[in-house]
Amino acid sequence: MFSKKPENLSNEELLWKIYKSTERTRRYILWGRVISFVYFLLIAIPIILAIIYLPPMLENILAPYKEFLNSGSSVSGAAGDKLNNLLKDNNLNLNQLLEMYKK
Repeated sequence: MFSKKPENLSNEELLWKIYKSTERTRRYILWGRVISFVYFLLIAIPIILAIIYLPPMLENILAPYKEFLNSGSSVSGAAGDKLNNLLKDNNLNLNQLLEMYKK
């Protein structure tokens, strides 16, 4: 880049300018690494927290609906027992009843 040293600068002054430029570059690279690490944490921490906390939260949220999702043709509770008995007496299941209701 520099083929000749400027006439008015001594070796010591040139070395000092090179040192200051090198230190600026070193600080720039250091802060680039720090910011990259912060970006990594901003991405990694929510993913880790989701892996830890999301399954139990979803289990609590879906617990009331689990019976309906898994059983298909049975209903729980006092009213559900009456409905299940009525369906058994008439040889119907809940899906047939829902199909009849849609028509």
